[in-house]
Amino acid sequence: MNRTALKTLPALILAIASASALADPMYPSDAEGFHGYLRAGAGSNTSGDGGSQGCFGLGGNTMKYRL
Repeated sequence: MNRTALKTLPALILAIASASALADPMYPSDAEGFHGYLRAGAGSNTSGDGGSQGCFGLGGNTMKYRL
């Protein structure tokens, strides 16, 4: 590395660190944000009979669950 690059490297690192510190308060608490979970097959069905996903219900309960 040449001397110019070695002299500007600490200033560049300081600029990136200060920019990330200033950007942090923009998103203070992401309690209800997206965390990378995505379920395949979830969505609406136009046929009304459940489509290719199976519904399972409990005996006396009127709710059905898709697995």
